[in-house]
Amino acid sequence: GGIPGSFVKKLHLQAMSQAKHATGLTGGRSVEVRYTPQQKRVMKLLCEGNSYRQIADELGIKFSTVRSHIELIYKKLDVPNETEAVLKIREQGILDD
Repeated sequence: GGIPGSFVKKLHLQAMSQAKHATGLTGGRSVEVRYTPQQKRVMKLLCEGNSYRQIADELGIKFSTVRSHIELIYKKLDVPNETEAVLKIREQGILDD
């Protein structure tokens, strides 16, 4: 038994969305950043609550490759963790196109 990880992630996201966000290295300025199609696929799966292992399996790539993509995505988004990355992806509508 136990609580599913996807539920915990959703709950954490909800709580974080209600909290104040740090502006990060960009000081809150809007900076245009481009993402590769593969980075967008990784972001989509991350936003759906998938683990790194699930993302690797879904995309048919190595776990270490997923980790590399996500580290670069965090840098581009100027966020320190998954929760803030998902919130920022949603807030900026990065996957809406």
